[in-house]
Amino acid sequence: MKNLLFIGVDQLRWDCLGPRKTVPVKTPNLDRLIENGVSFDRAYCTSPLCTPSRASMLTGDYAFTHGMGTNCDMYHALARELARPERLLHNDLRRAGYRCGFVGKWHVGVEKCPGDYGFEGGAPAGYGNIVKAKAFNDYLLSNGLSYRIEPGPTSTPTSRPWRPADGAGLRRRRPAIT
Repeated sequence: MKNLLFIGVDQLRWDCLGPRKTVPVKTPNLDRLIENGVSFDRAYCTSPLCTPSRASMLTGDYAFTHGMGTNCDMYHALARELARPERLLHNDLRRAGYRCGFVGKWHVGVEKCPGDYGFEGGAPAGYGNIVKAKAFNDYLLSNGLSYRIEPGPTSTPTSRPWRPADGAGLRRRRPAIT
């Protein structure tokens, strides 16, 4: 039985990877995976939001079919959890004998996590801040590991939120109409 690895990457255009790369983005590991694997060059996003896109990738359904048309953790969410989990594609893979794991940002429900749907792994429910997940911290503790975020080589610590130097993107107050 062959191994399958599905990698979903946020905010990455089709022309940033592999042989079709047209922008100067450094993605050597993903490029190497594409060279030795399969890349879908006709995949389209039917919703520009995280939850509907993830639910569509995991079920094969359009957002109006799986019901998660907005992000699940917003006050105006159309659905807080996946309505028909039997539609998750990994169910077919499990029946075919595959072990199915999930690592990373779930964001296809706020209460249930991938493990509740039969995935292996410790991804938390909701937006996926794994550092706040008890299971993640228990795993680290039981294996003598620790976790911390270190600034990268291009990070510049600052005490105030980032603002463009030229003021671009800042809203100006409109004058009151009298």
